[in-house]
Amino acid sequence: SNVHPLTLEAFVLYFSCLFVMGESIIATFALGRFRFKEASAILTGPLIAITLVSLTFHAFLVENNLRTPDQHTTFSLSSLQLNNSRSKPSVVVMIPARKGLHPRIEEKAASALRALESGNPDLSLHIFIFDKVIQSERWDRRPLSKVTRLRNMMLDIVADERYDYVLWLDSDLISYPPDLPTRLIASNPDGVAAPLVLIEGPGPLGTDQFYDTTAFIRKGRSGMSEGDHSAYVEGRSIGRFYPFLGDHVAGAEEPVQAVDAVGTVYLVAGDVFWDGLAAFEDHPSFTEHYAVCRHARRMGRAVTVDLSTVARHANLPFYGELFHDNVKTEYPAALRELPAST
Repeated sequence: SNVHPLTLEAFVLYFSCLFVMGESIIATFALGRFRFKEASAILTGPLIAITLVSLTFHAFLVENNLRTPDQHTTFSLSSLQLNNSRSKPSVVVMIPARKGLHPRIEEKAASALRALESGNPDLSLHIFIFDKVIQSERWDRRPLSKVTRLRNMMLDIVADERYDYVLWLDSDLISYPPDLPTRLIASNPDGVAAPLVLIEGPGPLGTDQFYDTTAFIRKGRSGMSEGDHSAYVEGRSIGRFYPFLGDHVAGAEEPVQAVDAVGTVYLVAGDVFWDGLAAFEDHPSFTEHYAVCRHARRMGRAVTVDLSTVARHANLPFYGELFHDNVKTEYPAALRELPAST
């Protein structure tokens, strides 16, 4: 179905207008001369029917997320350019919106996103928020499987633009440096680059706890314990606390470290996506981001984490929610007092 839904709706209205015009001509010939009352009586029925058909068709499109303009909303902060000017490297910031996001999380996430505007003067940023609901399918291996499909849908929508970089941001991220994309490009301009992702403190296990131990895999360890689907696997996953990767500590002399895979928030060189328009597959043990990183490594690109750049993921139990399935299911979701706004 390559016909845009708005085009279909336009066709319905176009043929409806032709129908009314035809009725008018018929009424004119039938009456011999155009008399308003008689013509109105003839046309009232068809006009009502056309109106009902148009409203029903419009409601169908909206119900199926085909007509509503915020199905996949691309918007710009006040001074961001959306003409995809090539005078600066272009970065599309892709955010899969989550329905029912806590207002406090949404407020913090929006504040961090707006700060990107002034923090990256040498980049052309394009914000893409996708809020289409993706339902689970019976063949999904796990709850996060549908996110793989969602990312592929988002990439299909922006594929023609051929952005220089793609920055993936989870909707639950509440803070990160305003110059995040600039930093990540500087750390690894040709591959996949991620910051250190910590839980909004204190985490379930302590202060400065690492968030996505399922997605972040140590270099050369992705084949280790392949059948283990646990959120944290000793020796395979990045460490839960400092120093995270062996003896390397955030802020060390060599903060950029190679890994097998990352997740939650990362920047990818555009051609990793656009070369062949690869559709990324699900993985039974790792997150939906693993296939992206594996594809990059097969292209000879580095996958890295910058330990000097920190992003924070919302501590979901603070807001009365569980951590996402297959990511933090091993951690208790004890409710806590809401932290003060920061």
